[in-house]
Amino acid sequence: MSIAGGADGFMYFLFSSIYRAWKDGDRQSYDDLIRSVEEVAGLKDVLLSTEQPPQVTGSDDNLAVRVFTHRGHPHVVICNKTWQNVSGTLKIEGYWRKCSVEVGESCLLKDSSTLAYSLPPIGVSVVRLDRN
Repeated sequence: MSIAGGADGFMYFLFSSIYRAWKDGDRQSYDDLIRSVEEVAGLKDVLLSTEQPPQVTGSDDNLAVRVFTHRGHPHVVICNKTWQNVSGTLKIEGYWRKCSVEVGESCLLKDSSTLAYSLPPIGVSVVRLDRN
């Protein structure tokens, strides 16, 4: 969420409660942390890209939205900042023919520039847009 909100970097740290739970045999929190680290690591080339992204409109206070472009393909990062389900649409500058989910929840390209999303509480989606 911090990256979608505008941060240029972040770091991970292990809460003692996660470590204690892991020691006691409950690996869920630890596994979730490792999964999120691996998802972000898989996007490193996208997140570090210096290509100019298209403009996005239609976001509201419930979302953090940021677009990165890597090798000509926009990647839209959408994060629900609330404890409620949220849904709506975003307008992405340009003409796009398809979208694919890189991480998280699915989205739908409704027309050539409208991306529909439906996110659970604190949900995240990273969607790649393609012209072909």
